[in-house]
Amino acid sequence: MDKAINKNKFLIFLIAFSIVLSMQPYFIWPFKEFGNAIILVFLLTGSITFLGFGITPKHLFMVSLLIICYMHMFFMGTQYHGFSLVFLLPSIFLLIPNTIKLSVFTTFEKLIAIVLFAGLLTYLLRFVVNLPSFSISPLNDLRRFNAYYVYLFDVTQRIGIFPRFYSIFDEPGIVGTLCALLISYKPLSIKGFNNRMILLAGFFSFSLAFYSILLINYIYNLNIKYAFFVLIISVFYLVFIPEDNLLNTIIFSRLKIVEGTLSGDNRVNPYFATNYNNFVTAGGKDLWFGRGVGAAGSDDYRNAGSNSYKVIIYQFGIIGIMLYLLFFISVTFLIAPSRRGFFYLLVFILLAYQRINVLLLYNIAVFTGGLLYIYKYSDKQKQTHNKSNKITF
Repeated sequence: MDKAINKNKFLIFLIAFSIVLSMQPYFIWPFKEFGNAIILVFLLTGSITFLGFGITPKHLFMVSLLIICYMHMFFMGTQYHGFSLVFLLPSIFLLIPNTIKLSVFTTFEKLIAIVLFAGLLTYLLRFVVNLPSFSISPLNDLRRFNAYYVYLFDVTQRIGIFPRFYSIFDEPGIVGTLCALLISYKPLSIKGFNNRMILLAGFFSFSLAFYSILLINYIYNLNIKYAFFVLIISVFYLVFIPEDNLLNTIIFSRLKIVEGTLSGDNRVNPYFATNYNNFVTAGGKDLWFGRGVGAAGSDDYRNAGSNSYKVIIYQFGIIGIMLYLLFFISVTFLIAPSRRGFFYLLVFILLAYQRINVLLLYNIAVFTGGLLYIYKYSDKQKQTHNKSNKITF
């Protein structure tokens, strides 16, 4: 398999690039109606050679669970139905041999680190140099009221008290949640280009999700000799730094509990919150099966813009949530049933609170890729396979 990887590096790059495209960078926004078709062409072109290397029963099992999730999403809603070939994208990726998937994942991470580096350089230069830019129509019509400006490697909206880092995507939350995943499948480290870019990008995204997962990772990887140092820094910050400082305004003030919820929880608008509460109270088939694809916006246009796990329940019901959990838990058991593997699963589930499109190609690729890395480099597997570098299932 190593020979196949060396021989087909361009195909691996092509698959990794298709995963980046599935995150919908700004340069495919004008083609959003054909976006999935473009990604499918790249993915199939890169994958077709590797699919011939053999598909295992475990791969078929994972794909079967994924398709069941999609079919429930498309057809089991009580009010709305729909269909899209988007399910083919993660399905094809899951059928690729595991060694190839891991190589694709590491290539994807390198690509993302380069993208983040170029974006961060542009982002920081904008503070001191008047860089040229151009406006672009938003990916999501809900954001049409705030113009997007492109500085080649950095997209931004001129809103808020301080610019957040978007990279080439349509909101800083994408950067924050992706970086949160990419710091969670291995011990925290500031060594290496990739790790530094991911940490810096997460920091400048000012994403509450990233900061929360960073703290969880720190606790999970707690090193006692650094704990006292972090405690001193925290006390100094709380006692001596003015309350109206930038980090407190953008991040920490959003952690306050107001009327039973986080003040920084902007994932659900008031209209959807009311409609969701009525939906849960009513119960019945709607609650079990969900109201179907696009129900949140179709039932009430004022629901638009909400992006929380509550939208998953509203549209796909309790059964939908259970199917999602069954899929991701099964994949974890099949690939990396270890302490780190289940920690990574927990992080992924926590991030679903904010990023609800968990079945999209890039989420599936990052989740399975991280698990494959955990499997390959865990001490237990090194001992079991006598320090072999091969992944065998």
